[in-house]
Amino acid sequence: MKPTLWKRLFAALLAVCLMAATTATGAFALGTRTKGLTRIAEDTAATAGFDLSAYAEKLTDLLDVPLTGDVAADVGSLLTNAQLYNVLLVGVDSRKNDYAGRSDAMVVLTVNPQSQKVVMTSLLRDSYVDIPGHGQERLNEAYNFGGTSLLKKTIRQNYGIRIDAFMVVNFGDLIEFINDIGGVEMTVTKKEVPVINKYTSDQNKEIYGRKDNPDALPVKGGTYRFNGMQALAYARVRYVGLDFGRTERQRKVLTASVKQLLSLPVDKQVQVVAKYMLRVKTDLTVPELLFLILVFATMDQYETSSIALPVEGTYQYKRVNGKEVIAVDLPANRAAWEAAVN
Repeated sequence: MKPTLWKRLFAALLAVCLMAATTATGAFALGTRTKGLTRIAEDTAATAGFDLSAYAEKLTDLLDVPLTGDVAADVGSLLTNAQLYNVLLVGVDSRKNDYAGRSDAMVVLTVNPQSQKVVMTSLLRDSYVDIPGHGQERLNEAYNFGGTSLLKKTIRQNYGIRIDAFMVVNFGDLIEFINDIGGVEMTVTKKEVPVINKYTSDQNKEIYGRKDNPDALPVKGGTYRFNGMQALAYARVRYVGLDFGRTERQRKVLTASVKQLLSLPVDKQVQVVAKYMLRVKTDLTVPELLFLILVFATMDQYETSSIALPVEGTYQYKRVNGKEVIAVDLPANRAAWEAAVN
């Protein structure tokens, strides 16, 4: 055999060996990285007091979805690599078992694992913004016009907030969820009580066809364990503190609900979470859901805050075409949100 041919064969054999070695090294590195992410997720779950693998298995079983891939590694990736993870929580004003209507409540839940921050941002429904394809309108009309898809586009276009996932609930969902977790503790003022009682009376008529109001509170203010009807009514109060007061109450109900859910035994938590994942309108995946549960379960490690957009000094009330709206300084509010979450 000629020397040149020997050289060619040797070069080819060397190239194959190098490719095999590189591939093996890459696979090893990937496997090591996956194991690292899995360990991070499992360690975080252990800190929160539960077995992540068992939690995921029970949850997927109740949801009747296959447990595909390494869920723990996906959760670990979110815990370590996510910059800003934004979930849009939407409450629609539907008294029926559907998700039609306007978005009565819009809260963006932001998790920033890098800076260890969790921020709840309320978007005021009367904010006068540009809705793609519909011109200037109140923000709460975006969902009415085009569902979550249009609402996400509207929020991104006006506030610069990219939505990663969404969850939509109606009146009935919230009432039943609060009841299932055993109620939430709320402190109310004497001014809020008459409005809450009016709403619980209306809700009993509109949702259940009842003429009486078994959910009425005592006339004086105080701290009570609210059932679902009372919590919904409290979150709807607008005439004390206007819409800024209402969005603050919505955030309080959300915070108290998460706290109460996580106080339940793990098996009960999984059952409740699975029930409402199947019931509500959402695109959350199992790893994303578990990521959020772990964040809330280890909340003492995070800096928590809440804001409402528009922030003070960046808006004014106006009447447009016979409607009361809030004219918003959008650049100022984009900057305020970015400062809050970063």
